[in-house]
Amino acid sequence: MQLDRLDSVEKDLEALEQRIQEKLRPYAAPLALLKEIPGVDWTLAAVIIAELGVAMRVFQSVLQLASWAGVRPGNNESAGKRKSSRIPWGNVYLKTALVEAANSAAKAKGTYLQDKFYRLKAGAGISAPRWP
Repeated sequence: MQLDRLDSVEKDLEALEQRIQEKLRPYAAPLALLKEIPGVDWTLAAVIIAELGVAMRVFQSVLQLASWAGVRPGNNESAGKRKSSRIPWGNVYLKTALVEAANSAAKAKGTYLQDKFYRLKAGAGISAPRWP
């Protein structure tokens, strides 16, 4: 009985993935560009397209986009005083997808993004992301 349920769930998942790929057909060019980024597969690219769209004219700058997503970097220390370092509000689904992509890019061997991560890690005292 359990194996039948598992087979049913796998069939449902396959049907949903096919529907998502059908909906993504008009966005084939942006999808292909996003998949070139290390750490971004078709599911992450689909989330980015679904949450952001492809018309970037909505945002006046890259900083506004990063702020809207809740991933805008900030310097919260000045003259020895620390300001609030709370995580800003943003699009939860997009932020989760971007963090997942960043973690995947950090472990992709021989890429610029991995080198950048380890340079930042060395200067900030950050531990490496954990993965199995």
